[in-house]
Amino acid sequence: NPAGHGHNYVIEVSVEKAADPEPQDWIADFENVVEQSFLSLVDHKNLNVDVPQFKHNPTVENLASFAWSRLVGRFEDARLVRITVWENDRTYCTYTQ
Repeated sequence: NPAGHGHNYVIEVSVEKAADPEPQDWIADFENVVEQSFLSLVDHKNLNVDVPQFKHNPTVENLASFAWSRLVGRFEDARLVRITVWENDRTYCTYTQ
């Protein structure tokens, strides 16, 4: 399809972190990291054209791996545990290391 086709991907980013007496502050930081480090690169983009990493193969597996590479080590006092990307309710990939 030369015009491409779209998906409304869903991403779940799982981290481990010690209990925090003020979690709302950390959650806002977490959301900013995900937005700036990953979502801003892929959201509302033609992955084959606009994102070099997906020029030939924008699969959920590649999206999950790319998300991991962009997010690992970026959360203060937390460890990235798992990333799951859903293409639809039956097609998804979970990436972990």
